[in-house]
Formats: sequence, structure tokens, C-alpha cells
Amino acid sequence: MTIVAAELNHLWEAAAPESKTGEFIHEPSPALEAARIEERVLSIYRVAALSAKAAPDDEVAGIWLAMAKVCDEACAMLSELKRDRPQCSLSHDRILDVRNRCQRLADWHS
Repeated sequence: MTIVAAELNHLWEAAAPESKTGEFIHEPSPALEAARIEERVLSIYRVAALSAKAAPDDEVAGIWLAMAKVCDEACAMLSELKRDRPQCSLSHDRILDVRNRCQRLADWHS
């Protein structure tokens, strides 16, 4: 069974750290939040890689494009965090590296 590209976005949204009510007991530090976002992206990347490996050739580019979009959403979140906390830049840069890798893989498989 492979994960189709549209399901990667559902994984991203489902992995959000907010509680069901959307409230935190306490506000996480920006560095902790950046690490959580990065870990979410890397976890979904692992799923995308396994799915792309098992997917038919005509679906692989779509999987990598969907993963690049997940990275774009994560980078947007991290851009806001790093505005006030420059130490969040490292997570942002790592996710940009993953995004670029996904884009290269999508281009290669299309």
C-alpha cells in the first residue's frame, strides 16, 4: 500500500501539536516549537520516501511535490518564529534543504 500525495498534507495537519481545543497548557519556547516542526517534517519525509519507493512510477513525482509543499508550510511557520528568535534559523535551513531535495526528486521523476 502506498500513500498518495494528497495524504501527505493530511499527515502534516494531523501531526499538529495543538490540543483538541486548540489551547496549550503553557506556551512552548520558540526553539522547542522549531524542533517540533522540524521533527514533524522529517517524520513525514520518511513516510514519503517509503511510499515513493513502493509507488508506481507515474505517482512518484506527485509524492515528492506534495512533500515539497509540506516543507513550504513548515518554512512559513518557522519564518514567523525566526523573526523574533534567530536561533530558529537552523531548523528553517534544514527544512529548506529537505524541500530542495524533494523538488529535485520530483523533477527527476517527472
